[in-house]
Amino acid sequence: MTEDSPANILQSGRSSQGTQKVIFISLDQHVLLMNVSVRIVLKKAHAFLTNVEEMSSNDAARIMSLLCDLCVCQVVDPLKTMRFSVPKILLNR
Repeated sequence: MTEDSPANILQSGRSSQGTQKVIFISLDQHVLLMNVSVRIVLKKAHAFLTNVEEMSSNDAARIMSLLCDLCVCQVVDPLKTMRFSVPKILLNR
């Protein structure tokens, strides 16, 4: 498994040194509910910012709202993939 493989990013919430963003990925197999996949990826990012980066819950929510990107990666029946990216410049490390 490479450092940038989806399984590694999904587990760690980190991407390689060459990229400018930390990426969180969510895969969901609900046929009609893409909202489930969105909630999963947002919860992962929020947990990362509050637990690992030691931000307050409100600060993490503000940063997620103002500076981060939520993208649909693919919608293939029945798989839906969402990506949420956080600019590395916002992180402590």
